[in-house]
Amino acid sequence: MNDKQENLLTAFKNSLNYLANNNAIWVANPVFAASHAAFETNISYIEAERDKQMISIEGYASDKKEKKKYLAENLMFVVGRMQSYAATVGNTGLLDNLNYTYGNLLKTLDTLIAGIVNDIITTANNYIAELSDYGVLPTTLTNLTALYESFEAILSEPRIAISKRKIATDKLIELFNDINKILSLRLDKDIEMFKTTNPDFYSGYWNVREIVDNSGRKVQIRGAIKDLLTGGAIKDVTVNVLGLTTSVKTSKHGIFSIKGLEPMGYELEILKKTYKPKFLNNIKVEADKLTKINIGLEKENSLQTFQTGAVVSIASGATINQILSPGITGLNNLLKLTLNTGGPLKISSSKIPGVHNNLLALMMNAGEQVSVTMSEIGEEGSMNLVMTNYGTIAASVNVQPGILQLLR
Repeated sequence: MNDKQENLLTAFKNSLNYLANNNAIWVANPVFAASHAAFETNISYIEAERDKQMISIEGYASDKKEKKKYLAENLMFVVGRMQSYAATVGNTGLLDNLNYTYGNLLKTLDTLIAGIVNDIITTANNYIAELSDYGVLPTTLTNLTALYESFEAILSEPRIAISKRKIATDKLIELFNDINKILSLRLDKDIEMFKTTNPDFYSGYWNVREIVDNSGRKVQIRGAIKDLLTGGAIKDVTVNVLGLTTSVKTSKHGIFSIKGLEPMGYELEILKKTYKPKFLNNIKVEADKLTKINIGLEKENSLQTFQTGAVVSIASGATINQILSPGITGLNNLLKLTLNTGGPLKISSSKIPGVHNNLLALMMNAGEQVSVTMSEIGEEGSMNLVMTNYGTIAASVNVQPGILQLLR
């Protein structure tokens, strides 16, 4: 709701409370009681629409990101198995057509993913009998289709939520018009019946009917944006309020302020060239309260350097378990994984030695390099790095526990 509507609703509820406290005076009057009932009912309608309007468009960006990541991992598993088959039988045409990488899939526009999924599934179906020995079955492709459908379904959800909020906003205008008519044409007229019989009640009614402007302190969000590594302020960062046209930039001190927001939950998009984009979900704003947030941004070209490292060799078709020593790993520490040769490789962290955590498994192809935390590829507290080589030659993986972040 806007400031005017907030002020009106506060005044309406003050009047409702006043009448409830003086119920004995008017309850026996059928005309006034009927007007009061209509007034009370309309307030409940307004509060219901306000609640709909305040529904946060939360989690859509992060949920979409996770679904896309999981879809890409499963796509690369199928691609990797087909690459292995093509290399084995010498089908260079098939091998050339499978020019996909996990990183490129993540960067592909959401609207173009459908064509890639269809291409990979169609190609796999053409060789489904041969691929069964490589771990790709009809159920694998069925599950892949289901993963894409789940990803596709979430793409429209933000627009649906925004539409519902727009409907609630329009409905509130109608409801406020209705309740103003109930007040001015019914209650304000009916109260005259008590002017002489109960002058104190009559005067009190008009006192609480006064509408006070509470919009002096604007609802707002104030935040500070810093470099995650150096802690320095970042200027000219764009902060977008998703679902609205509101957009601001940070000052030279990295500070931004968003004013005039209605009380509800918001999703913020943080954008700055050379930095990774960031989304903040369900930033709650309350009437007459200042919401403060601190944000750290990570450079796009960040690398991880490490004190110690180990090269792991994995035979074709084998699964190994790399135990990472305590004191080096942890939920906040980093691993740099480089697949030098072989693959594709399935990697996950698990509490059970030698057993993959399939939900958060990572697929890598030769030449790829990723930096992850243990919690990103497995269960909290995992100390076992599980790797399976789906390629036809031995894989060489460089695993480095990280303690220091540098920039190119």
